[in-house]
Amino acid sequence: MKNFILASILLALLLTVNAIRPQPQLANFYPCNLQHSVDSINVVAHPKTPISGGNVAFNVSGILTEHKIIAHQTILFISYKDKPIEHSIGPDYKQFFTASIKAGDPFFIRAVGVQTPNLPHSYVLVVAVGELFNHNFTAFGCVQALGRS
Repeated sequence: MKNFILASILLALLLTVNAIRPQPQLANFYPCNLQHSVDSINVVAHPKTPISGGNVAFNVSGILTEHKIIAHQTILFISYKDKPIEHSIGPDYKQFFTASIKAGDPFFIRAVGVQTPNLPHSYVLVVAVGELFNHNFTAFGCVQALGRS
């Protein structure tokens, strides 16, 4: 009887351990590694960990020390990139600021319903504020986070 109880407990533990799967995770945001001086910005994502095919809301804030935000010209840019090569995964998200803000003043922008593409095992999430000129993006503020799905 003791052997049966012990075997039952071991079986239950084995089934419990096998049912626990690693959860997708997104590391904390850190400043982008860009050549020129770019400010770090603050990003809070809801949900904290993006899930393939889901929607994410981003609250982005900070202070741009050298660049002003110009309404309908400066954009919030969000991009998922594959980790080893850093090519975009799916379409990039762009949202214009609707108010101008002087350099040195705090800003806040919220992006709601940002579609998450089908994520590979490892990816980089880039969130930036800047301007698009002739299909080239110039970042004024930028952070990135490493993710695993």
